[in-house]
Amino acid sequence: MNSKVIKFAYEELEKYLKLLGINATIKLGLYEDFGLQEKVEDPFFDDGYVIKIHNNKGYIAGSNERSVLFGVYRVLEEWGMTWARPGKNGDHIAENPHSEDLEINEKAYLRHRTMCIEGTISFQNVLDMVDWMTKLGFNGYFVQFENSYQFFNNWYTHKENPYKEPEEFNYQMVEDFMLTLDKELKKRGLLFHRKGHGWHSIPFGLSEDPVKKPKLEDIPEWYTEICAEKDGVRAVDKQGIYFNQLCFTRPRVIETVADSVIEYLGRHPEVDILHFWLADAFNNTCECDDCTKFRYADAYVNIINEVTDRMIANGIKVKLAPIAFLNTLWPPIVEKLRNKECLIMTWAPITRTFTQSFPSGHQTKVAPEYKINGYVKSYDIDENLSYLYEWQQHFDGDWLDYDYHLMWDQVLEAGGESIAKVISEDIKNFKSLGLTGFISCQLQRNAFPSSIAMITMAKTMWNKDADFEEIRTKLYAGTFSRWVVGPLKEYFATLSDCFDLALIKDEASGHDVIDTSVDKSEDVAILRDKMLKAIKTMKEFMPTIEKYLNSYDPHENDSWHLLKLHNHIYTLLAQSIIARIDGEYEKANQLQDESIDFAFKNEDFLQPVFDCFLYYRMVRNRVRVANPELGAPELI
Repeated sequence: MNSKVIKFAYEELEKYLKLLGINATIKLGLYEDFGLQEKVEDPFFDDGYVIKIHNNKGYIAGSNERSVLFGVYRVLEEWGMTWARPGKNGDHIAENPHSEDLEINEKAYLRHRTMCIEGTISFQNVLDMVDWMTKLGFNGYFVQFENSYQFFNNWYTHKENPYKEPEEFNYQMVEDFMLTLDKELKKRGLLFHRKGHGWHSIPFGLSEDPVKKPKLEDIPEWYTEICAEKDGVRAVDKQGIYFNQLCFTRPRVIETVADSVIEYLGRHPEVDILHFWLADAFNNTCECDDCTKFRYADAYVNIINEVTDRMIANGIKVKLAPIAFLNTLWPPIVEKLRNKECLIMTWAPITRTFTQSFPSGHQTKVAPEYKINGYVKSYDIDENLSYLYEWQQHFDGDWLDYDYHLMWDQVLEAGGESIAKVISEDIKNFKSLGLTGFISCQLQRNAFPSSIAMITMAKTMWNKDADFEEIRTKLYAGTFSRWVVGPLKEYFATLSDCFDLALIKDEASGHDVIDTSVDKSEDVAILRDKMLKAIKTMKEFMPTIEKYLNSYDPHENDSWHLLKLHNHIYTLLAQSIIARIDGEYEKANQLQDESIDFAFKNEDFLQPVFDCFLYYRMVRNRVRVANPELGAPELI
């Protein structure tokens, strides 16, 4: 078979078998190449493999070419590899690898398993993530905006890090990154998702990218005339063009946006799924007479229909992915989606809590009453799910949860296991909620002190029966050492319990308005005790860390050094939270700054696994317990 993906699969198989010291003869191909009757509903999207190996001879057959590659990585994992984290020394070879006879026939639980770019990143981080996520069975990668310039810019300029000088960086570099990324995705047969943001500005010649976006005073008057009318005035949103909604019932706006989508797809043949969003904001919908006749989603659906009409007329087979998000959480009441075969729908519960999981089925089927520009952000899981349920009455195709488990809160949850458990239960309940896929909008540098949350996500998206206890046992053995799994499990579980997100973030109110009548003294006292316990636990575990620091295994050696840095960073954070609870605000701020400073000082070593800039932001903005400097909880 003369295929780049199959060729790459053979290369990977040969490379890792050599590392494992195993000789095997394994043929690779599609189901039909081996006369298998296995089928999937849609071979372009649906992944599955059959593995049959006896006495180190056999085959790996896939529903498509990337599934063959997934099967290769599965065999290697069964024989001794652990894909512990992205980046240098991220793979781990078992102490005594050995081959076993294998007979596996599996199909992925979720059709869409997509990693979405976010955070403070170098291009090497992206390449490392693409390499690593393929080993775990993700089948798509999503680049937001035109090319995600801002995420790269934050790294190469070393934003907020006083120990690093800005590097040479320009817009053309990012354009070149995208060309290389496309090659890396195609080499693995992965789906390329693009865009999302910008359809309210770029079609009109106004970019959102930081290097190109216009200043408010430079935005032309003709654009202001098509901006959303709010309180009787049409003006560009004061927050900037990124947040600016338009008058989306105007024919000129509809035509310009629809034509722009077709033009974009003509320039970007690499795209498999094109995400189509409006401005990233809420409660700034146009209030003119035409726009207030219906819901905001009616205007949105009208444009979606125009776009898909043009896609069909031009013979474009790419899927368009609109989103139920903020202003569009309420479904339309007049317009109906045409050309549903062109669509994949996404739902983004951006304000939800990550201290509770989705239930197994819709508990609340009626969304809050729609009021134009009257959306109230909520942590509540059922309330967020109610919007999805109502939308699903309008579209019964693929629905993807576009979610943020590993975007913000995880950097405050020191053990990593609490969010990992939420991820596990969320994904297990997807099918009962009518969800067929997941897009993880998350930091790419996200395996500190382990990749437990990302591994749990990947394993459960492939197999809904994946056992969390088994996942953590294998991961800690393959990251640190099989000899210390028990103590590590106890250590991480304790830290996850102590760094209680609901208490740290002051989620008790449920919405973004603080209820001062609620007595939170008991919660604050509980958190103080938990922080004391966390400090004691980290201090008592340090001798174990020191014992294993200089392992002969380069992967384990890095793992223990990362854990030592982690111990210091989060000890300082816990001490800061205690000082804040005790009313010692100057001391609290100083300890907080020391924690951030220590992370930045060690960023060269932390870089592949820990986003120090996002840690800086979250510690400053989301540690809300007993914090008079901050207002209402930030839900986004």
